[in-house]
Parts: sequence; structure tokens; C-alpha cells
Amino acid sequence: MTRSTGNEKSPRHASAAGVEFEWRIEGDVMKGRMSAKTRGWVTVGFNTVRDLRGTRLVMGYVDGDRTVVEEHIADPPDHRPKVQLGGTSGVVSASGREVDGTTTIEFELRLDTGDSFDVPLVPGRSYFTTFAWSHEDDLYHHSAMRSAIDLVL
Repeated sequence: MTRSTGNEKSPRHASAAGVEFEWRIEGDVMKGRMSAKTRGWVTVGFNTVRDLRGTRLVMGYVDGDRTVVEEHIADPPDHRPKVQLGGTSGVVSASGREVDGTTTIEFELRLDTGDSFDVPLVPGRSYFTTFAWSHEDDLYHHSAMRSAIDLVL
């Protein structure tokens, strides 16, 4: 099931592949929350074309008191952190929690870092948006579930 709801004043919402995603745009930052029924990683990713290759992924997991959130660029069958590729991370801040088998990650993401790896995010524009999660915290572990929908930010 997929859905997208909301208006400009309240957070927008979409879901696919068991990932719930809420977001709102404030200035040059997206404030987002993603969650899935897993103790592993969860991700949401954005692309301007209907392809996984080149997707700007926001991936995160919770390990005890520590929350890890990284931006990766998809290059199937792999993906790499933007910073390893020579880009700039757009993650401004992140926090997370695991409660009753559900991982929830909250993050602030720059809409555009200006580097060549970025998929700039523009409010009102449609994106091929990937949702995925894994049973493992290891960001390189394969996804247990993945889907993509067209989503207007």
C-alpha cells in the first residue's frame, strides 16, 4: 500500500514497503521521520528519474544510544556514502529510537548540498522515491523489503 497526504502547513506523509515517511520543508532543509517494523536500518531515497541508480539515499539505524544516519548514492548492486565519493553530506542532524521492534529515525537534510552527486530536492517537484528496510544495522546488508513510488515533495 502506498499513500501520500498532507498540506503545506502540516507534515506530509507517504508509505511503501512497510516504511512510514513524514516530512516538511523549512527553508533550505527537509525535516523528516522514517520508521519501519525492524531492528535494522531504514531508508528513503530520491531520484529525478525512475531508476535506483543515482538515487540519493538517507539511511539510518539505531544501536543502543547511538543513531547513525548517512547519505548514500545508489549504484546497483551497490551504494556508497556521498562523502566517500567526494561529495558533501546533507545530513544536518539526526536522532532515532527502537521501541517494540520498530526503528524510527528523525533527520534534517539540506535540500541541496551543491555537489555533483546530489539530487537537489525542490518542494512541489515529483521524485521517484525509494523506501526500504533491513533486518540488520549494517548499511551494506541487503534490504528485506524495497519499493518505490512517485512522490511530490
